[in-house]
Formats: sequence, C-alpha cells, structure tokens
Amino acid sequence: MADPSPPPPANPEYRTPGPDVSAAATAGMTLDQITAIKVADLRAKKIRRIAGVAFGDGIMTAFFAFTCFLCVFSDIVTLPLGIGLAYVAWTSLRNASALKKFDIKAPRRLAINQIVLAGLIILYSLYEMWVNSHGGGLEASIMSSLGSSAELQQAGLSPEDIRKQLDEYRWIPLALYGGVIGGTVVFQGLAAVYYYSRTHIIEEFLEITPKWVVDFRRKIPR
Repeated sequence: MADPSPPPPANPEYRTPGPDVSAAATAGMTLDQITAIKVADLRAKKIRRIAGVAFGDGIMTAFFAFTCFLCVFSDIVTLPLGIGLAYVAWTSLRNASALKKFDIKAPRRLAINQIVLAGLIILYSLYEMWVNSHGGGLEASIMSSLGSSAELQQAGLSPEDIRKQLDEYRWIPLALYGGVIGGTVVFQGLAAVYYYSRTHIIEEFLEITPKWVVDFRRKIPR
C-alpha cells in the first residue's frame, strides 16, 4: 500500500523552487516526507537508467541523421533517410524525458520507435542492394573513377571487360547490406523488447509510491 503520509504543505518554496531545487522544494516538509522522497528516488533508479539508454539512443541516431544530411549532395536518397532518422532521434529524446516523469506509455513508444528505425535501415539497405545488383553503387563509382571510355581504350582497357571483372565481386555489397539487414532485425528487435518489457518497472513504481511524491518528482524531475 502507498505511504499514507500527507502531502507537503503548500509554501512559496515548493511552488517556485529556487536555485538549489532540492533544498528549496523540500522546505517546510517533515523528516518523514523528505525521507519518502529520497526512498522514491532510490526506487526510481532503474527508470532513470532506462531514460539514460533512450537518451543515448537519441544522441547516436541524431549523429547518423546529421551524417545523412551531409551526404545529400552526393546521394539524394540520404535526404529522406536523414529525415526519418531525425524523427527517430527526436522521439527517443522526448520519451527519455517522459520516462523521468514516469510516463507509463513511454516504454511502448520507445519500442515502436525501434521498429520504425529498423524499417528505415532495412528499406535503405534493400534499395542499395537493388542499385548494386543493377550496375550502380560501388560499380558505378569504380567505373567513374577509371575515366572515360576513350581514356580506357588508350590504356588498353575495355569498359565491358572491366564490368565483367566487377561482376565477380558484385556479391560483396549485397552481402554487406544483407548483413546490415540481419543485424538490424536482431539488434533493433532486442531493443524494442527491452523497452517494452520495462513497462512493469514504472507500473510497480507508481503502485507503491505515494501519489504526492510522484507529482512532486513530475514537477521537479531528478
């Protein structure tokens, strides 16, 4: 059962915390009430850890989104990918903050966010596999770096012969992106399960923590 201790008295410090939030916010409280807050903070340690994981995911995804935007001029496909990654990063960061306020729906949103991330990576990998299997991608880059057909003929080389030789190595980018797809399914799938399975931690916290303490920490997250 929740601690029946009464909520802290209304006072200016509680309503408008000063620079030292903890000291100002708890001014006027009894020792039992302050202890209840400290106990709840210890109990919420696992929730803050989940929030830290979500924050880290958001920062890392934001970095990859920024990288995609830098590559737009060389590959326009990276623009929608970057926009998608930016959305995933924003969702991770937003729900990291929601976890600190004990939002019961935050883990489910983070799990769905991982599925969205997996979908983006898989779609991009499938596109790259299609491009490379039709003479684009790596093969096109190599042919472009070798120069024009006239330059190749002067060097005693034939574009057709080079393409035939490159065909023998076409499996490399296909295997690479195939591995990315496999790794994404496993990693993002486990991440989605991790987030979704954390819901019970918040449920247990809300069940055994006095409501006034929850409201206090929602107003002044640690």
